[in-house]
Amino acid sequence: MAPSLVLSLVLSLVRFCVRSARRRPLGDGERSYREHGQVLPAMQIKESSKMNAVVVRRAAWLAVCALGLASSGGCEGPSRPAAAVEKPKVDAALPVKQILVDSEYYPGVFEAVDSVDIRAQVTGYLIDIPYLRAESFLRQGKVAKGDELFLIDPRPFQKTVERLEADAKALEAQVIRWRAEEARNKQLLSANTISREEFDRIVAARLSTEAQHEAALAQIGEARLKLEYCRITAPFAGRISRNNVSVGNLV
Repeated sequence: MAPSLVLSLVLSLVRFCVRSARRRPLGDGERSYREHGQVLPAMQIKESSKMNAVVVRRAAWLAVCALGLASSGGCEGPSRPAAAVEKPKVDAALPVKQILVDSEYYPGVFEAVDSVDIRAQVTGYLIDIPYLRAESFLRQGKVAKGDELFLIDPRPFQKTVERLEADAKALEAQVIRWRAEEARNKQLLSANTISREEFDRIVAARLSTEAQHEAALAQIGEARLKLEYCRITAPFAGRISRNNVSVGNLV
């Protein structure tokens, strides 16, 4: 404990004891003498002095104890220095000189430049998916322009083409017949062997047969186009994202 603090404590105790001695309550006899203005007897004065002396001795004893406590505290060795606080570790790095490019980031998505949904243009059963066996697709997942992707059963369309071709040949034969008939009757008309009405009927039959033949040829072209649609090819080079059909499905 600090000496100044002990000394202050001792002085406070002495003051308290002296004040207590002065403020000692009066007895009944003393109070009556004081009230009548009379002098206390010598015996009572002696007893009061004894009590005050006891209080002073007690205060002196407390002061001695306090001084001893202060001296014992003061004899202690010097206080130990406070433990050194460990400094925090800080990572350091050498400055690097480089060119910084001012850039900004924005959310975005990848989208192909060209994209197309491959759909069948004719109805039929899917019998093969050739691109799955292509070397370019197996290595890189890509297909080239014109690569065969899907194959629809071409047999029904092939039969349609053959039937229309046969019909066209029959009409072609009729066209040849009516042309020959027209040429022969034209000479008869010049000789007035047949009427004009009969000749006009032959000409109309020839024209009708020629029109039917041309229509048959157009149907053959349409049937052949549908036959080509059975073979679905890639319109441009690229990647195939996913295949939604499998062999055996009606597309």
